[in-house]
Amino acid sequence: MEDNLPQDDPQRGPTPDYSARWERLVNGERETVDALYREGYLFVRNILKNEPLQTVEDVHHDVFILFYNKLLAGAFDPKYAPEAFFKGIAKNKCFEYRKKRSKLFKFLSMLKQIWEQHYDPEELSVVEQMEEIELMRSCIDAAQLGCQQVFKLKYFENKSDTEIAEILGLTPQYVSLKRHRCLGYIAKCYEKKSKNGGKNT
Repeated sequence: MEDNLPQDDPQRGPTPDYSARWERLVNGERETVDALYREGYLFVRNILKNEPLQTVEDVHHDVFILFYNKLLAGAFDPKYAPEAFFKGIAKNKCFEYRKKRSKLFKFLSMLKQIWEQHYDPEELSVVEQMEEIELMRSCIDAAQLGCQQVFKLKYFENKSDTEIAEILGLTPQYVSLKRHRCLGYIAKCYEKKSKNGGKNT
């Protein structure tokens, strides 16, 4: 609606002119870019306040890269503040992350149940569930050794990131990053093989 668009208002004063700020961003003026980066990070962190710091940093990085690609492509209307577009992108990315996380958690729950061989005859036959076990193991085996170690320690032995870090001689921050990447890889592998009857493509 037009009422939602910036416009001159005798009570609010004239609409701010953001053209100079947009120009500084396009030219990569460090102070302006850094200010937007910091404000954007706080915005993403507030939305994902219950998520690990590494997740917040990863999502914020993706938002910033997407914002700048769109900026250089001339996709934004300079009548509006850069923060408005940045926050719009951030909200969408945070929503995508939560949707993906929900899907991965459901996958993980199912995966662990199969791994521990808690058969549910109402869902799958024993033979079908054994096939699921082999499919899951093939995906874990296809991952890099470091990924296999982190994945099994975290999800099948219920170790914390700190405990895994001590066992493998890594930092907890690196374990957290590795864990997210491993889970994503194994989930994609499992989904792909499931669609192809357990066969590699």
